[in-house]
Amino acid sequence: MGCCYLGMREPARAARCFLDAAQAYAAAESPGAAAVALSRASGSMLQSRRFRAADIAGVLARCRSLCESIPDPALRGKLYNDIGLGYSQLRVFSLAAESFERALGLCGGERDRQREAALLQNLGAALNALRSFGTALGWHRRAAALHGALGNRRAQGQSFGNLAFACSQLGKHGDAAESYLHALQAFRDSGDLQGQWQACEGLGAACLQLGDPQKAIGHYQEALVLLSHCQDSPRAAHKRVVHKLTDAIQHRLHLSHLSYQQSWAPNPGLEPSQLRFCSTLPRASRTQLQGKEVGKAQAEDKLYWCTPGAQPRYSGTRVALTEGLTLEPCNPSGLLGTSGEDDDDPSSAPGYHSEPQASSTRTTSPLSPAKLPHASLQPRKYHRQPEHGFCSEPRPEGLTPHPTGHQNHQNPPSEASAEP
Repeated sequence: MGCCYLGMREPARAARCFLDAAQAYAAAESPGAAAVALSRASGSMLQSRRFRAADIAGVLARCRSLCESIPDPALRGKLYNDIGLGYSQLRVFSLAAESFERALGLCGGERDRQREAALLQNLGAALNALRSFGTALGWHRRAAALHGALGNRRAQGQSFGNLAFACSQLGKHGDAAESYLHALQAFRDSGDLQGQWQACEGLGAACLQLGDPQKAIGHYQEALVLLSHCQDSPRAAHKRVVHKLTDAIQHRLHLSHLSYQQSWAPNPGLEPSQLRFCSTLPRASRTQLQGKEVGKAQAEDKLYWCTPGAQPRYSGTRVALTEGLTLEPCNPSGLLGTSGEDDDDPSSAPGYHSEPQASSTRTTSPLSPAKLPHASLQPRKYHRQPEHGFCSEPRPEGLTPHPTGHQNHQNPPSEASAEP
């Protein structure tokens, strides 16, 4: 009955049915089925936005307590991942990171590599949200490498975006620019316009920090062109990029007077809320991958999360786990977003964003390749497997934060919270 209500787009009634089912399963001493029902209930509660954050957190805690009694490691790993996405939407990132780490420890074998890549991406995004940028670097690199080996170009771009954001927060602007270049190319290959303008915005900020306002101006202008081609692009994002472009132009015109003076400082690259989480497992595509975009409420915080489930959104000021990033059947939309400023910005989960779907029809208007911030900067080569055409399998829907640096790719929830 809960699934029927979800099909009728009545998540609040579906949540109550799932809660009743969980109670019945618990009475029948079936912890596995009870945990699954609680997981579905939490996703529906997040999606409906009619429940308090404390109530949703309580359901997630009950589900978490049942996981240890489940003998099947595959089911336990999936539940921990779903729980992590739920906590991410509620912005309880410490418990989200712990859940993702537990799920990662249950992955094994070749058949779990897609899930492992998603979990690596989600764990990195959660650590970004906790501002543990140094610790997050390794997870971002592993996620980008594994997504690349599996042919998940869009998810790989999201992981590079999360990596670039972490580098920018650590003051490694050269490494950040390099990672944004990798992200930009991956988003071009997958036809992700939103990812492209976010990467261009991050590149502009990195170039400005590296003392090259002319290149920063070019990247900001490209970001504005891409924004104009995005449907439902957030007004706040457009205004922010225009403001940064103005700063870059002023810096170039008055470089001799204003550069390196305390009276002027370049604007941060991307908003911390732009972390990307995967809410659904990525799939290899032919030439382009198209992922779900998070709802407008999550425009501000974009975290890229990978989840085999629902697709939620989230934004810095609202509760929406990155819409542009998110989950399926129990899609708790809107939790994490990409940037805290972009209230209108569609994003992905804490941002959490969902994974790409195979698409052979979407095309992207040709754009001139982005240039390196300085002559000596050369992007490292990451293994990229020939792209294959795979059918995307339906998954439950489900799940991007805010510092002051370059943009990260993913969205948090608006009620409880709400896509690296």
